[in-house]
Formats: sequence, structure tokens, C-alpha cells
Amino acid sequence: MTTTESPAGVTDGASVDGASTSNDITAEAALAALIGALRDAGEIDAGGNPLSVTDDSRLGPRLLALGPDVIGRFTDAVRRRDLGFDGLRTLVADHARRQAAGLLAGTEAVVEPIDIGVDALGEVDLTTLTVSTEPARGPYLDGLFPMTGLTLLAGRGGVGKTWVCLAACRDATSAVYLDLDGNGVSALYGRLQLLGASDTAIRTRAVNIVSPVDLAAAHRMSTYDALAGILRGLEAAPPKLIVIDSFAKALGAMGGEENSATDVNRLFALVERLRTITSVIIIDHVGHEAATRPRGASAKIDTPDAVVLLTKPTTQPGKDGEAAPSAVPGRVAWGDVMAVKDRTGALTHHLGGGAVEGHLGRLTVTEGNPWSVSLATAKKAKADADSAAAVARMSGTDAESQRRRLIAAVIAESDPDGVSPTALAEAVTDADDEDLRMPRAKARAWVNDVIAEWTAAGRVTERRERGGTRVVGIDPDDSNDNNEEN
Repeated sequence: MTTTESPAGVTDGASVDGASTSNDITAEAALAALIGALRDAGEIDAGGNPLSVTDDSRLGPRLLALGPDVIGRFTDAVRRRDLGFDGLRTLVADHARRQAAGLLAGTEAVVEPIDIGVDALGEVDLTTLTVSTEPARGPYLDGLFPMTGLTLLAGRGGVGKTWVCLAACRDATSAVYLDLDGNGVSALYGRLQLLGASDTAIRTRAVNIVSPVDLAAAHRMSTYDALAGILRGLEAAPPKLIVIDSFAKALGAMGGEENSATDVNRLFALVERLRTITSVIIIDHVGHEAATRPRGASAKIDTPDAVVLLTKPTTQPGKDGEAAPSAVPGRVAWGDVMAVKDRTGALTHHLGGGAVEGHLGRLTVTEGNPWSVSLATAKKAKADADSAAAVARMSGTDAESQRRRLIAAVIAESDPDGVSPTALAEAVTDADDEDLRMPRAKARAWVNDVIAEWTAAGRVTERRERGGTRVVGIDPDDSNDNNEEN
């Protein structure tokens, strides 16, 4: 048989009759049979040239790679007029793509089984168990940051987030501060020096301030790869504290978007191991319209162990409408600290308290020698206020005791005619001492409660008259419990 060049770049070196899928046939012979079928079907001419399609020199080698069985099935389909040259090329290309995908899959690392039995991991060390129900207080910045875990610290620019993190690094003594926000390594070391870090600690990088952007340029790599490489390296020998400044710049370096939960979690994945062996803080910003939470995807709140918000105070905590204190000389920054999320409960337990839910205290950065970053916790403020109130009650100088003495004096002056509860409420509403005054409705309710208490104790008598109820004094002084009626 004359050898004819096929459009696929192979020769028609054999003829195959009958069934095309024989175990004894070679791929070359099967291909020759297929070419013959294509000629008989009018798909190619006698010279082996396609009649309706452009020649593809790679078709022959691809067909040979498929083997005789597949080529035989193609031949049968051509003979049945179920398959033409165009369709054949498409099928061969699809096979090639599937084969390539299989080869690539074969290059992926095979995950071997991991033994987690007693023989592999050993017995549990009972001495390491935490049996206390009280969450541990964090060791850095008065308990604001934990020994291990991931904290997202959010707030507007200029509220003091960088100062807070540098102070935490100073407390940790072994820390890494990754500056992606363009603060400048020298400038940050200058701040650290103001906070009291020694020259030796700075020179030896006890607090290691690093610019991933600069390292990326030095190593001819992307900023994201530099950040990922640094964090991977820290897993082997972690410092006590790691700060990433900031979330937006790190996310931008990887081409991510803050409103994408997938992108946000990709960034968090970089510290997934580190958060279990050290303390990680990521600095973030709040949105212009939603200033009470980190901006972007809800994953920013869902994933961290704690989310702490630092805001500039406009009112005293828990006192709506009261003006903020006047500026203090030497005060560089200050803010109210709020817990947006507290997974372990440690922040609320050790720092929180008072009337405002989530309020942890007030943080102040003050000039000095050295400069200071201090947190006046809400829990301590409440304890101090409760203690002061207790002392005032014991000495009778608290507002409640003074109001009682005020209406007791009014009742005593009204004897023997008595006085109406309304007049007693007005005495409270119009009290000379501003601290004793109460709104009219609240004063009426308070007077009614006190009169009911004193009536039950036998200190006053309520007398019904045509004009209404009159309160007649017997002994309105709480200290004279056993005096008899006049």
C-alpha cells in the first residue's frame, strides 16, 4: 500500500479491515484505518488534505498518544458518519486537556496519614491543664493583649493605635513590629525610645521593627511574599508579640479586598499557627459610616479572638451628653477602649465594668521622661466609684442621704399640720444643691418610696384629709428608731 502523508503528519502505513478495536492492532495501524475511514467519508481528499478544515500538524501525535483502542472507537464513529474531521479534532483536544490535568494532579504532594494516637503523641501532661474558670489576664498593657491569640485593634487614624502597640512591644521585651503602613523604621524606633526602651534593647532588636516593603525590594520579591516569608520564619522561633501594621496594607499587598471574606481569611491564615503560640496584633481602621466596627467583611470580627476598638471620646463614659474633659497639657493621644469581641471573656472580666456594655476603660498617651501609655480600666473606675459611694453613705455625705435629710427637715417644720408628698417632691426638684436635684417625675416616685419605707418603720404617719394625703412627722431621723409618737 502506498504511503500517504496524512493531515496529522503521520503516514498511512497499514490498512485495517473490520472491527477497529483489536487487542493485536498497533496504534499506527489503528491510525491508518482511521485515515482511510476519513477518506471514505469524504472528510479528507486522496492526498490526505482536509476538505473543510485547516490542517493541524499536532493531531497525529495526539492520536497516537491515545492508543489503538481510542483510535479504533473514533474510526467506528467515522464509518457510521457520526464523526467528522472537525469533531475528531475537538475530541482529541479534549482528551489532551484531560490528560494534562491528570499529569498536573499527579505532581501535587500526597498527604500521608498522620498518627494521633497515644504512641505518637504521648500521654496528656495533667500538670499543664487549666482548671480555673476565670480567664487569664493578658500580660501586656494592663491586660489589654493576651499571652497568645489574635487581636484586631481598630480605630481612626491619629487615635493612638501605633503608640498602644509599641507600648505592648515594650512590655513584651521580645517582639516583632511589621511596618507596612509607611511609618518608617527609624521613626518607630524613635517612639520606642521615648517610651523608655534602652539603647541596648533597640540596638540588639529586642523589639525588631521591620519593613516588609524594604525587604521585598532587597530580595526582589513581592511585598506579600516577603510578609508571608517573615511570618513563616517566625513560626520556628516566635517572639512574645507580633504586630502587623496595617491590615489594609497587608491585604493590598496580596491583591485582596476588604469586603471579601475569602481575601480577609487568606490574610488571617498567615498567622493561623502563630496565634496559637504567641500574641498577634493586627492594626486596622474603621469605616467612615460604621465607626463602631472594623471596616469591611464580617470575617474581620468572626476570625480573631478579640476585636478592640479605640475611639476618641466625645463624652464621659456612661454619661450621655456630658462634655469631654478639657485638654490636658502633655497629652499626646487618648481614647475610649471598647471590646467589640471578647471570645475568652478575659477583657470583660478583668478590665470591663460600669454602665456601658463593652467599655474597657480610657487609654492615654502622655509626654514625660519617659512617655507613658496608660489604661485606666473601667473595672477599677467602677470599684473606685463604688468605694467612694460606700464611704459617702457611711458618712452621710452621699446624695441619697442628703435628700432624705432634706425632706425630713421639711416634714419636721410642717408639724403639726403635715406636708403633702407633692411639696416634698418639689423640695427635691428645687433643692439649692444642684447634685441633689431630680427631675419632677423621678422626684415624685422617689418621695413615694421613701415615705412608704418610713411609714412601715413608724417614722412618719400618712393622714388622709379632704385636700389629700398629708405626711405627719413622728421621727424622720433614721437614727432614732425607738422614739415613741408625740
